[in-house]
Amino acid sequence: MLSKVPDANLRAYVVWLPVLRSGGWEQAANDQGERVPDPRARRYYDADARVGKLYGPILHLPRSLPAWDVYMVFSGDARWETEPPVPVYWMHQLGLAAPSGLQLDGKRLAAVVKGLLNSSAPTNRASPQG
Repeated sequence: MLSKVPDANLRAYVVWLPVLRSGGWEQAANDQGERVPDPRARRYYDADARVGKLYGPILHLPRSLPAWDVYMVFSGDARWETEPPVPVYWMHQLGLAAPSGLQLDGKRLAAVVKGLLNSSAPTNRASPQG
């Protein structure tokens, strides 16, 4: 998706979480870092899955499901201070565990990001309906 949006103002934060039971998560995160070679991307490994646990309720995911395999879009003024910021849009690869209308579509996600970069108006709020 980053290659479809060449805007220098775009920032990407990639956070890997230990969700799958296969183990070796930190090494897998390091290995997969090459999948996001864009210099605008920052990569993190969250050993406690804290970010996923915080965002699960914000995205209205089932109670025990952390937010992982999700793609969140934030406005340029979003800041994480005492609470995590709410994305203006999001998509996922969680199958039936999340809204079907928000399943990952790279072209649609890129269009939302481009639209947000070209305006200061929010696209939509994080909601189950999308």
